[in-house]
Amino acid sequence: MKKSYIIIGIILIAAVIAGSMYLRSNEQTTVAPPPTITGEVACLPLKNPNDGVNDAMCKKGIKNEAGLYLEVESMPQEELEVGKKTEVKGELEPADPNSKYQIVGTIK
Repeated sequence: MKKSYIIIGIILIAAVIAGSMYLRSNEQTTVAPPPTITGEVACLPLKNPNDGVNDAMCKKGIKNEAGLYLEVESMPQEELEVGKKTEVKGELEPADPNSKYQIVGTIK
């Protein structure tokens, strides 16, 4: 009789372990959606104003609500209208330190 309880206990423990392994294997990984940046389309300011810039050379980006500039690679420049409020979605990366623009990041 004592052997029966031991065997039943071992079977129950094995079932619990197998069940938890099965549940873990079916868990789905949740991926966060890309962030949405809200702001106004603006010409990106140069780090060195002596580089010179005119309206024809305007590199458009987003000036966010905090007044920080972001380069936009996730949209064509033609779709960005200076002065227009907009929302842009995409992966946000830190600014390239070699960029000639005063930006805090790039939306890809």
